[in-house]
Amino acid sequence: NGLQPHFSKVNFKSWLILFSFLLMGIAYYKQMHPILGKWGLRGNGLIKPIIIGGVWAGMVSFSPVFFYDLSFPGQDKSLDIMTWILFIKNWFFISILSILFDIKDYANDANHQLKTWVVQFGLKKTLNWIIYPMTILSMLAYWFFAIRQEFSIFSILFNSIPYVLLITVCTYMHQRKSILYYLAIIDGLMLVKAICGITGMLGN
Repeated sequence: NGLQPHFSKVNFKSWLILFSFLLMGIAYYKQMHPILGKWGLRGNGLIKPIIIGGVWAGMVSFSPVFFYDLSFPGQDKSLDIMTWILFIKNWFFISILSILFDIKDYANDANHQLKTWVVQFGLKKTLNWIIYPMTILSMLAYWFFAIRQEFSIFSILFNSIPYVLLITVCTYMHQRKSILYYLAIIDGLMLVKAICGITGMLGN
């Protein structure tokens, strides 16, 4: 209730950014519309991991900043370039994990003609052309963000560990693995990223 009077003071663009990610999340699920029929982005194998990464990164990156803008009207941190750099870093990382997760369903997706990245381009090209470049870009975005925010070397090194692990595990994905392997890798990297983030911030 204490923040309610500040709602009208938040920049309209900040509201637009926040609601755009909410709409993306809604559009992900297939719905039945009387005019449009069945629609939803979940059935598009190429767009699906990008949407998952975008919604996850958008809510994680912008929600805390939006609350800050709400608490301190006029700051407009949602529009700050560093907030967008943070979003891009998170967006790439989660999109990468979503693409890797689709690898386990390669045979089933191919049979159902669902064109995921690995079905469309093959495992080797997906790793070499998509996963590795996106991982490097995500890591560079983090380094840029961390240096501009004057993070300590300890924090930067700890938060770089998930990227090193991601590149390492991808080198073992040139041959197909069991479903359990992919589940362990995806969940494991998310957990490691969280642990490294918390530990790294303690060193700031």
